[in-house]
Amino acid sequence: MTSTLATRQRLLTRSGNRLSAIMQEESETINAYVYSSMEAAEISALRKRIRTAKTAIVTEANKLEAAMEKFSEAVDRLDNKRQSLPEIIERHETNTTAAQTLLDHAKRALTRLIRLQEELEFDQEQRSLNRCEVSGSTYQLVIEQLKEKYGDKQALIDQLLKNLHGARARTDSLKDQEPLCEQLHSITSQLTLKREHVDNVFLQMELLAKFSVDVQGHILRQRTQLKNEGNWSTAALLSAAKQHIKTELKINRQVEHSLGSGKMEKTNAGKKEYFSKTEVVPRVALCFYCHKSGHPAKGCDEVTSREQRVQIKRMQNFCHNCGGKDHWATKCKGTCRICIQAGHHTSICKELFSSQKARKASTPRNAVFRVSNTTKVLILAGQARALNPTTKALEPVYVILDTGADRSFISSSLAERLQLKDLDSSRLSIGTFGAHKPFERTCGITVLHMWDAEKVPHTFTVTKIDTITKPLTRSRLSQEDKQFLFENDIHLSINHTVEKIQPDILLGCADLFSLLKDGPGAQTTFPSGLKAILSRLGYLISGRSGEELVNSESSTWEQFCEFEKSGVKEFSGPITEELKQTNAEAWKAFEETIEKKEDGYYVRLPWKKEASGIPDNKSIAYRRLQANLSKLRNDPNLLQQYDDTIKSQLELGIIEEIAEDLIVQEGEVVHYLAH
Repeated sequence: MTSTLATRQRLLTRSGNRLSAIMQEESETINAYVYSSMEAAEISALRKRIRTAKTAIVTEANKLEAAMEKFSEAVDRLDNKRQSLPEIIERHETNTTAAQTLLDHAKRALTRLIRLQEELEFDQEQRSLNRCEVSGSTYQLVIEQLKEKYGDKQALIDQLLKNLHGARARTDSLKDQEPLCEQLHSITSQLTLKREHVDNVFLQMELLAKFSVDVQGHILRQRTQLKNEGNWSTAALLSAAKQHIKTELKINRQVEHSLGSGKMEKTNAGKKEYFSKTEVVPRVALCFYCHKSGHPAKGCDEVTSREQRVQIKRMQNFCHNCGGKDHWATKCKGTCRICIQAGHHTSICKELFSSQKARKASTPRNAVFRVSNTTKVLILAGQARALNPTTKALEPVYVILDTGADRSFISSSLAERLQLKDLDSSRLSIGTFGAHKPFERTCGITVLHMWDAEKVPHTFTVTKIDTITKPLTRSRLSQEDKQFLFENDIHLSINHTVEKIQPDILLGCADLFSLLKDGPGAQTTFPSGLKAILSRLGYLISGRSGEELVNSESSTWEQFCEFEKSGVKEFSGPITEELKQTNAEAWKAFEETIEKKEDGYYVRLPWKKEASGIPDNKSIAYRRLQANLSKLRNDPNLLQQYDDTIKSQLELGIIEEIAEDLIVQEGEVVHYLAH
């Protein structure tokens, strides 16, 4: 610990020396300028040097402040029983006092540089005015010159809009959200004074996206209430954000005050007081099996079988009673909460799994949707742009409109790319296309901001799920359909040349109608029988070809039907269940075939059923042999080493020669090694 303290002290001293040297160097350089006799080019160079000096001083001052904090933390971590503690405290005071004095000098130096920069700006304007003759006749000329430079209203509005677009909060913390709210309020107030229309939806959505998810949720709730009262405006939006931030900050201060802001220790009478704060970190219980929070171990939906859970406990040396790592089950007094017996944890109780099987047989209480794969489902797919609230970038995404879903979904991969944070979570029982039984899953709920083809923003509350659907193969339009598009000036949402799409968003019946201009009945029929439905994303293609084209265009019809067939494995239910079933079968085969012998354990490999034969790779091995011989001819020594190695493996029985006329019987495996 003493070596760590010495290291921190050296870093603190080094940072202080760098800052002192930079301030001395910049001060001497700037003072060397004779301001009264400087030309315009020299003034420009001085202004550039001032900007460089400001940046350098701020950077080094931040480094010094960070080094001082780390040095103080190292002192706080020292053992209070050390005999040299008073000496260390004295050393701490000496170093931190010197560092704080140097930081005060840096602040004063920055203030001088800022004032000098302002004087240069003012003097430049003064010099431009001094070019005019000082008389009553030139007064109006000077006024016109100033109006021409500073009276451009459009330039001022453009600058305000630029500042508005560039306004960002450093982090999502409330302390950083408060100055952002004040900045946005100042800019919109000035735009209002310039008689600019700020009460438009696009600007409000841009302002909303600049705040954190928590503040956005409060604003959206207020918008619903104020819209019904007819009092919604941009000013009301910012007022709701400001009030929420102030309220939350006040609550945080009250909580900090009730918990205690820390223990104060006076290091010496009459000198500076230093505080050591202890953070109150909430204890988050993690699941034993998936190591995630938000659910108990018995409700884990990633490790569902009892056999898998028992194996994990064995591998990680968990106590079978309580899941702890610091004792064995024989010394644990815990009991199962279901059968009230010792010897096993609640999550691996046999009664738990028997009761789960009984519940699965009943109707799910919170089923999301269930659609039979024999139903003729009209699936619409289009392209939109989704907003990343952090980077403010718009990403193109494919969207499915599904009237059979009672809520909207987003794939977890897209939500992660857009950095969407969960506002809430819900335990859902989901019945997907082709699944015999629903599966339960805890899903996060977030807010998605999406722009349509007309650049109109939309906001949807969506539920995160692993996969929306497998990639969809789109139908190829016939030549008559393409000609029909051209003649009727129809612009498709997804270009007809795109053959495969991967939808990441599914909008349910509660949200999809906001994207249909004239409802689902506004359709245009192509010559092939396909339908084009007008939407705010552009025209969406759906439907099926006419019966008279079944024979001539069967391939086109099969490709288009992938929209309906793809639903067999929509979302993540069937694929996940199939993987779990495969793992369970492999584990069962492992337990049935494992046996202990004198030289160790023996177990059979879980061979695939109905697997195709393994190729012998003869042609690949022959071509590789030719290539290696051609390359090794230039290096006889290396070629000889290859030959010796192969002969050695042949003598040891690792490999064997295969006769050219060998007839492979059924059940035998011949495999040529390519090297």
